Amino acid sequence: MQEQTSTSANLISVEIERYDVATGQSGAQTYQVPLGYGWTVLNVLNWIYENVDPTIGYYYSCRIGKCEACDCLLNGQKILTCNSIANGDMVLAPMPEFQVYKDLIPNRLKARVSVAGPRRLTVRV
Repeated sequence: MQEQTSTSANLISVEIERYDVATGQSGAQTYQVPLGYGWTVLNVLNWIYENVDPTIGYYYSCRIGKCEACDCLLNGQKILTCNSIANGDMVLAPMPEFQVYKDLIPNRLKARVSVAGPRRLTVRV
């Protein structure tokens, strides 16, 4: 079995909508990520956090799509980062029905629409 290596052919562009509540500043930041075989969007976010930028904020909890805590927009479509396969350049943004706490982390206490109660979550801030 051959291992997939990180070459320029494997690099994807990941644009993340960033928001800092302390300053009120928002904007997009783009990262170049060596895409691994079978990676989910959550794997991509973890790679960015661990190798490039530990300041990005995103949720994850169960990692199997059950808790739905890792929801965000991928190229304008609602997804769960833990079970959506990363297969090319992407634009990630927070869910529009919530006010933003930081980057991809919605403030679930300040919903723009009615939502279910709080969940146990892991936050990378």
